[in-house]
Amino acid sequence: QEMVESYELKTIGGFPDWTAWHNTSGTNDEPPYADLEPRFQASILYNSASWKGRKIEPFIDGTDGWASWKDDAVPAGRTVTGYFLRKMLDENIDLSKDGSTQPWTAFRLAEVLLNYAEACYRSNATADANAAVRKVRARVGLPYQDKSGSDLMAAIMQERKVELAFEGFYYWDMKRWKLAESAFTGKRVHGLKIEKEGAGFKYTYVDCDKQDRNFPAKMYRIPLPTAEITNNTAVKQFPEWN
Repeated sequence: QEMVESYELKTIGGFPDWTAWHNTSGTNDEPPYADLEPRFQASILYNSASWKGRKIEPFIDGTDGWASWKDDAVPAGRTVTGYFLRKMLDENIDLSKDGSTQPWTAFRLAEVLLNYAEACYRSNATADANAAVRKVRARVGLPYQDKSGSDLMAAIMQERKVELAFEGFYYWDMKRWKLAESAFTGKRVHGLKIEKEGAGFKYTYVDCDKQDRNFPAKMYRIPLPTAEITNNTAVKQFPEWN
């Protein structure tokens, strides 16, 4: 749910108020999925989203189903968050009988632009950094106003999180920015338990971790392998790993 709430409103930008769906007693209000920007629609399958000629049913007893994290012994492919991944999937392929021949994109233009934006920010080339961020947002029809200082870096971080979502960047970005310790330690992620009620649905905010996450500061640097220290007496282990 935290990732879903990272997507802005289409066309106008900014974020919807998700307070109503943080209710642990549930709400019958429909989440504002249809109002979210194109990258959300292209990345995440949500309740009633179209997929392979039908509507996704990630609710209890639905076709796709919902399971409680760690409580259901056999989740059997059901969602524990109320969502499924759509990004990088071809709905025209049936993997039970079709082989995938999709090329893997190792480096794409949006990453180049965001890498460039961050490099410009670090070298005080503010105008160039803003121009690169604007190009990324313009592709999905989102407005952008030039920023500077910490606001500019926050904008770059937001775009990396959303534009490069589920491509393996976020964890490593948070590590190199030295933000993982504060962002992950003592935190949990959540989802929506969805139940069919009459012609509508009940959405209940649920804990998908069941325990706090932890990122100790020493994890910013990987320890030297013991074999390397043994083979080279001039090498010493990093102090945080002693």
